[in-house]
Amino acid sequence: MKDPLRLVILAAGQSKRFLSQTSKVLHPLAGKPILDHVLTTAAALEPEELIVVASHALTQDPLFQRMVQGRNGRVVVQDEPRGTADALLYALEHSTHQDANLLVLMGDAPLVPALLLHQLVDHPKTAHETIGLVAMRPNDPKGYGRCLLDDKGFVKRIVEEKDANPAEKAEALCHTGVMWCAPAAIELLTNIPPSPATKELYLTALIEHALFNDQKTFFIEGSAKKFLGINTKADLAHSEALLQDELRAAALARGVTLKDPQSTFLACDTQLDADVVIDPFVVFGPGVVIEKGAHIKSFCTLSHTHVEKNAVIGPSAHLSEKTHVGQETVLGNFVEVKRSTLGKKVKAKHHTYLGDATLKDHVLVGAGTITCNFDGAKKHQTVLEENAFIGSNTALIAPLTIGKNAFVAAGSTLTQNVPSDTLAVARAKTSLHPCKKKKNLKTL
Repeated sequence: MKDPLRLVILAAGQSKRFLSQTSKVLHPLAGKPILDHVLTTAAALEPEELIVVASHALTQDPLFQRMVQGRNGRVVVQDEPRGTADALLYALEHSTHQDANLLVLMGDAPLVPALLLHQLVDHPKTAHETIGLVAMRPNDPKGYGRCLLDDKGFVKRIVEEKDANPAEKAEALCHTGVMWCAPAAIELLTNIPPSPATKELYLTALIEHALFNDQKTFFIEGSAKKFLGINTKADLAHSEALLQDELRAAALARGVTLKDPQSTFLACDTQLDADVVIDPFVVFGPGVVIEKGAHIKSFCTLSHTHVEKNAVIGPSAHLSEKTHVGQETVLGNFVEVKRSTLGKKVKAKHHTYLGDATLKDHVLVGAGTITCNFDGAKKHQTVLEENAFIGSNTALIAPLTIGKNAFVAAGSTLTQNVPSDTLAVARAKTSLHPCKKKKNLKTL
């Protein structure tokens, strides 16, 4: 039986270097917020208790509230940031599992692998090994605390860069921010001294304090690129590039054809079956499923969309908001679909908008057709039954149903339902008048 674990995520930073009114942990990374990546990793460890330390401003954001509540987490507010140890003390005051081990994660480090955290938590320990760290060796250690080791390979001290002398800054082994603590080490938190440079309470100071109490700190080493924190927009772009490369490699390994991987952008939950073909310059937002044999052509953007087998999308199509595309359906250039369900072998090849619509099997939609789904106050549904034919440049003013095998003439504006097996023509009659050429009429 595993030891009980409580997990604390520190996310109370002010995001000053991010230069954004939105907290950095809410900015998207591969389709979901930075903090949501950390919460997903935390959930993989199945802790008995999950606590997120946040600023007051962050707690007011509905997205933040939904994310934490969705993980059954508890939120603790750190009103005035005074360092990582101070934030942790706030969290522990609200903990209901005082005898459990503790794992601390950073809310701005979204790429941390759950497998390595399992290795840290499950690492064989002696009674004196009460603290465990994940360390790394980044190419540029600037900004990270340096791990100083004793002659037996235990961490004797972590010195923050602001407090480090030149020799200490030259150390390559850096602290990632991830820390595991046994209850014996947690008891020492209230006695750690503030930083002489910043007067803040750093969690890293716990290591030296524990050493004075005959407690040791072990470490395991991880890849630096997995533990890079996000403090600036440049850091976010760098993390996005790293994660995209991983997602692309995984897709290729599953048998997906990416004609130009570097111009294909995936969300972390994108599901692409084998034999899916993705042309260059395609962007997938969250919630996309593409089934075997489908072909997504260039310059398409998809989110919250399910595309069934052998469908063809694009080029330059936009699908979003709970859209479902049936087998062998073809949606061509400049077609937008949202909140709609399309059956098998539907065709809408040119310049079409389908919103809040249901298209049954074998419907054909001509170029320039739009579903007029919004009346200024409410959205309304359009239903096109099997084998309906919609001529080009048609406006379908919802709510509206076009019956089976119905034929709507090009240029129509429909405001009433069309029964099955009916031809509908809703346009002004052509009026012809003689035109007498005037003497002063100029020919261009």
